[in-house]
Amino acid sequence: DKPNGKMTLPFSRGALSNTIRENDDGTRATVLAFAAEYLPSLYGSQLRCLYEVRKCIPGFVPSSVLDYGAMFGTGAFAVRKAWSEAQVPVHEYEHMKELEEIGSKLTSGCSLVVATQPSQTL
Repeated sequence: DKPNGKMTLPFSRGALSNTIRENDDGTRATVLAFAAEYLPSLYGSQLRCLYEVRKCIPGFVPSSVLDYGAMFGTGAFAVRKAWSEAQVPVHEYEHMKELEEIGSKLTSGCSLVVATQPSQTL
């Protein structure tokens, strides 16, 4: 389907949220399928943006990064890659429990400073 000349993607964050609310039986499989579909493109687009920041502002190194709506934690990996010479703390928050669980597993053991709950101090 290409309404208005745009390609319709099989998943969206809203559709995923609705699926999780409506059908607990397929939640994990649905979230994993969503991750497999979007994780590479999310990471790639985030990393490209950060590389552009580095190019436009030579010498800039953020003191910390907040990734609100972190999904799978790809922002933390992109920051780590873009500023590999610095230990930039990345504070991530994801309100959707199923996405946050995958993100926590992916970022565990990576020596990243990651806050995934709103109650934690950012």
